[in-house]
Amino acid sequence: LAVLRSGERQGRSIRANQARGEQNMKKLSVIIVPLLLLTLTLGTIGCGGGGEPGTTPTPKPAASPVADYVNYEDELNGVSISHPEDWEIAPEQLFPDAIVAFWAPEACSEFVTNFNLINEELPSPISVETYFEAGKRYLRNLEGYAPISEKAVTINSVSAIKQVCTWKPEGETIQLMQVCLVDDTTAWILSFTTIPACWDQYKTTFDTMAETFQVLD
Repeated sequence: LAVLRSGERQGRSIRANQARGEQNMKKLSVIIVPLLLLTLTLGTIGCGGGGEPGTTPTPKPAASPVADYVNYEDELNGVSISHPEDWEIAPEQLFPDAIVAFWAPEACSEFVTNFNLINEELPSPISVETYFEAGKRYLRNLEGYAPISEKAVTINSVSAIKQVCTWKPEGETIQLMQVCLVDDTTAWILSFTTIPACWDQYKTTFDTMAETFQVLD
């Protein structure tokens, strides 16, 4: 879900209409805002992005310890996460650089709430605080960016930072919860996107999904 060019992450906005079974076309606003990787003096770093180009990991749905959730396991990238059983895997072409992306089955105020996961291979170990602070420098330049909250958390024994913010791409206010983890030399970014009017509806879902994320041994 990110392309690293000359050491900088690029934010992109994708809008598309997608047929969902027998339902009408729904407006999808997918906002891709990864954290900026601090390259220090180490030069340009390539993006992990989920394996070889064109390689689609085979999902392994399984029972989740959370009621009404399904566990998604990606052996290629060594991660798993649970999602509501009625959420679907989003089309790869809308999230070309994501390891995986899911979206809600129904639009909320014409916005399709969504989740995506990306990773970044680092040249050497750094703390999650260093990685996150570098990303904040980029996020501050986004149009209408406004931080709401930020706190240190632990996700399955891995230190992480969770932030909530809003910004206004093309004049539309978007609300994002982003969880950043660094495990040895790999950074993981979980992004949950909706609009403020739908935030209360999905906040618990976002928190639950984030808490189930796990880097596999």
